[in-house]
Amino acid sequence: MLKVIIADDEIKVCNLIYQLVDWESMGLEVAAIINDGISAFDLIKEIEPDIVITDIRMPGYDGIELIRRTKEILPNVFFIIISGYNQFEYAQNAIRYGVENYLLKPIKKVELINTLAKIIEKNSQVKSDFNEKKELKTMLRSSVEKAKKNLLTEILFNPLGTIVNNDIDSINKEYYSNFKTGFFTIAVIRPFLETGEENEEMISLLLTKIQSMVKQKLEPICIELITVIWQEQIICLINTDDPKLKTIIKQLNKMKIDIANLKDIFQKANIIIGFGEVTDNLNKIYSNIEKAQTAILSRFAQSNAYIINYEDRTESKLEPIDIIDTSLKDRLLSYFETLDKNKLFEELDRLKKVFEKNAKESKLIYRCYTELIDIIIFGLKTHLNSDNLYDASWFRKQFNRFYTLNDMFDWIKEWIDDEFEKFSELKKNRDNKPIRLAKQYIHENYNKSISLDDVSSMLGFNSAYFSTMFKKETGENFIDYLIKIRINNAKHLLLQSNLNIDGIATAVGYSDTKYFTKLFRKKTGLSPSEFKKLYG
Repeated sequence: MLKVIIADDEIKVCNLIYQLVDWESMGLEVAAIINDGISAFDLIKEIEPDIVITDIRMPGYDGIELIRRTKEILPNVFFIIISGYNQFEYAQNAIRYGVENYLLKPIKKVELINTLAKIIEKNSQVKSDFNEKKELKTMLRSSVEKAKKNLLTEILFNPLGTIVNNDIDSINKEYYSNFKTGFFTIAVIRPFLETGEENEEMISLLLTKIQSMVKQKLEPICIELITVIWQEQIICLINTDDPKLKTIIKQLNKMKIDIANLKDIFQKANIIIGFGEVTDNLNKIYSNIEKAQTAILSRFAQSNAYIINYEDRTESKLEPIDIIDTSLKDRLLSYFETLDKNKLFEELDRLKKVFEKNAKESKLIYRCYTELIDIIIFGLKTHLNSDNLYDASWFRKQFNRFYTLNDMFDWIKEWIDDEFEKFSELKKNRDNKPIRLAKQYIHENYNKSISLDDVSSMLGFNSAYFSTMFKKETGENFIDYLIKIRINNAKHLLLQSNLNIDGIATAVGYSDTKYFTKLFRKKTGLSPSEFKKLYG
């Protein structure tokens, strides 16, 4: 039998915990009940229990100190912590030490028993040998719950091979499920923590708590319910006899109260539940998972939404290039080049308003987000020498953590701000402000008649010295850099304006159209007319 110690400075709480559980039937033995942290630690050293149930606040050693000291000498002891409200910091620290669960006062019998059952199962798994695949499959088959979860997991990873063309009886037999003729749907539950405050332990614990709530609320009213935690969300396969899901929706709305109580630990936690379509065909479940995901993706157009139903709507004809065109892309990159963070943020603020106008186009927003991220990564790597940036898959995952568009753009700005700060530190001793000012002046005045003498004089330098300094810093001669900026802007005008060649030449600073045309061909290999015909 597994040995248990109960530690709480309130005797009535200890007695309540002891009375709530039939310890012997669960294979447990309460070895001691103690009322202060120091005595509890002495007993732990002596008894070496398997499980310790402890209050966070106690005289002597508090719960956190008790856990820390115990883990140093007995790392395999399972801890369950008890907390009152307004103990967020203590509970968070305990979670970081690897406790199995926390229970809010007043303690609920079902929650305590479920937690103990999970510890018993986990303890059994730790002592078992799971290395052999065949043995693992045998153990999964021996557990009805695990077999059911295996069905949903296989659907997620192999949508074309699990249940296609299989009848309900065959599925029930293979996966120990209890599906019946009726209606089927998918609910995807995704939690959102405060942007920047997420960590794997917090998200994992929150998902486990919500999954337990869902099962408690929905299992009694569903023909069959299967839930799995997958990619920071809970996938629920629901079999019901109610095509309108009235009772299910009612129970999920009641669950909001329980979720609100979680905010004692998970501050600013929000939940969105996305529903796919209701169908009478179990074989359509995978496409329904995608529809439920699409419903959650549409959250940006539904402020403070809790439950979002999938809507079959025509996809927008807009493409990311219609929102983030080449002109915007080059402006953003130019601000990275000139280190003009303020103008960069102004562009992002304008872009956010465009996103908000198109918020209903959820897939378009996602594609624009990935395009924007690619531009920012390129700008950071090229002009700020940023390294150790995350790969594209990490940024796709991050998108799923944004509760609102404000969260998205605030996070992007904070990320850019951090990179600028790092760059500033690296460049502190070799930052060349005059060159940055020169670049900024060229970007703002390329359409005028400007020369090396003009710019060097404006900055207070001898032209010969400034020319050498400019070449050393940028790798280009002043005139070559000016031509590059003018030709790049000419390209944009050729593709995005109705100006003729004379007008474009003038607009980028050349009064001689023939000279402009010759220069354009030299730099691009095409005449302006050929360029417009080829790329327009």
